[in-house]
Parts: sequence; C-alpha cells; structure tokens
Amino acid sequence: MIVKGLAGQAYQLEETPFSSGGEGEIFSVFGDATKVVKIYHADRITKELEEKLKLMVDNPPNASILSQVAWPLDVVYEDCTHQFCGFVMPKLSITAELSEVYVYPPRTNITYI
Repeated sequence: MIVKGLAGQAYQLEETPFSSGGEGEIFSVFGDATKVVKIYHADRITKELEEKLKLMVDNPPNASILSQVAWPLDVVYEDCTHQFCGFVMPKLSITAELSEVYVYPPRTNITYI
C-alpha cells in the first residue's frame, strides 16, 4: 500500500502490519527503518482527528525527545482516494514497559526529563 503525506511524500508500507489495536494498525515503511505509519480503522477516522494531527505535525516538541515519543511527523492520505487515513511517526526502540514508568519508586533506571 502507498500513502501520501501532506507535501506529497509517498510512503510505501510493508504488506502486513506488525502491530494492531483498537484504533488501527501499525506498518513499517519500506526502505526507511526509522519510521512507521499508523493506519486508522475506518470507524475511527474523523475530521477532528485529522485536524489535531495536522496541528501536532506543525508544532513538534523539542527534537531531543522525538526519540522517546510517537509524535506525528506527517499526516497520510490514501494514494488513490486522497482520504485521510493515518500518520507517520518515529519508530521507537523502547525497552521498558509503560507500567514501569508509573510505579513509584521506579523499578528501572528510566530518566524523567
């Protein structure tokens, strides 16, 4: 599947998602190991969600934390229909479970910056 970003950037997605959940599926980007794309289930897509993601793309956080959060880098649209379908985000390498972050005292040496 090919999706296109806000400026026309084409993203070739791997054929099979590597993860899925209640909101959608996560695909690797062919030829770019640093990014993944979340494609929303059709019943989750709204104009408000699209606008929220555009706002996030236009207002990224400090670059130093982009390796720690799945912040939207681009909004994507179906190649043929041009319908909003998801977003691009950095592929994160996280070794700690989220539940460990919320436990006090922490069980790992996660830094909170």
